[in-house]
Amino acid sequence: MQAPVATPWRSGDPTFPPPAGTTPIVGVQYHGVWDDHTPEKRRAVLDAMAEAGVRYLRMDVAWADLQPRPGDDALGDSPETAEADERLAEISARGMKTLLIVHWAPRWSTGTAAKNGVPRDADEFGRFAAWAADRWKQHLIGLELLNEANTTAFLANTDPATYTRLVTTAYDRIKAVAPDLTVVAGAPTYVDTDWYAKFFQLGGAGSYDALGVHPYMGRTDAPPETCDEADLTHYPCNIPHLIDLMAANGDADKQIWATEYGWSSHDNSGYREPVPNWSRGVTQEQQAQYLLRMQSLLSQWPQVAASFWYTSWDRASGDPQMDNWGLLSRDLQRKPAWYAMRCAAGAVCGP
Repeated sequence: MQAPVATPWRSGDPTFPPPAGTTPIVGVQYHGVWDDHTPEKRRAVLDAMAEAGVRYLRMDVAWADLQPRPGDDALGDSPETAEADERLAEISARGMKTLLIVHWAPRWSTGTAAKNGVPRDADEFGRFAAWAADRWKQHLIGLELLNEANTTAFLANTDPATYTRLVTTAYDRIKAVAPDLTVVAGAPTYVDTDWYAKFFQLGGAGSYDALGVHPYMGRTDAPPETCDEADLTHYPCNIPHLIDLMAANGDADKQIWATEYGWSSHDNSGYREPVPNWSRGVTQEQQAQYLLRMQSLLSQWPQVAASFWYTSWDRASGDPQMDNWGLLSRDLQRKPAWYAMRCAAGAVCGP
């Protein structure tokens, strides 16, 4: 498999025209508790994000790791809790706040060793989510309840009824201990208004502060302004329909948070022709330009209050599409997208 082609800038730092606007919160995904984040690499990644002017990171933790057995006495009774304490403190020490995702229910709750198991009891999940909010609220900008629950990769039962029960139960418990914390429902993959329509039909209105979306492109090398009227769910241009749906259900005053978006910088030589729509890459220059163009696009909708680029650092799984979303390369070199993020988050758009 041919390695992704890196296109270095010819001389000096790149210069970008500032975007027409940005979301009020401009953040980046950070997998701080993943095993490949050694202390040295964590410091380098966090320092690079802070230098780019990033003030918000999105980090995931697993319920299974933080409550190893049933009962409130088991909440936080694990080494992983101390690890999460340290990761969040490292972020806060650099002047940044965290959007914390809580997902991956424990086996004692789901009855299965599979990570995508469905919690048996929404109240148990609600108690856990409230515990996490209370323990870490000084570090947090928000708490996101599960991830892409409309896909079996993350939740085995994608029926919106399952997710709605979890959210509506957890919301009041979280607000009781952290009233100022933004509770994010979602986010389903893409801008899935059909899924959210069922969420509202089942009583989800009012049980969140922000609806999460993941406005990736249905064809992953398409620029952010692309709109396919025959396939709106898979493009950011469906956001106005989500705004209308929220208003129709009495939630016009609620926010939308784009908790993941991005493009992978790789050529397509690692895939057989025709390259699938979901595996297509862009150049490093396009990745940077699309980051800023997405900020301009999202900023036209005042309801979109936050956006988080996926992700901080390239991976090494062997799949070009999965490995090259980062602002930093695998050896922690700054890609053009890092400079674009510095333009969006730090308002430094040139040398």
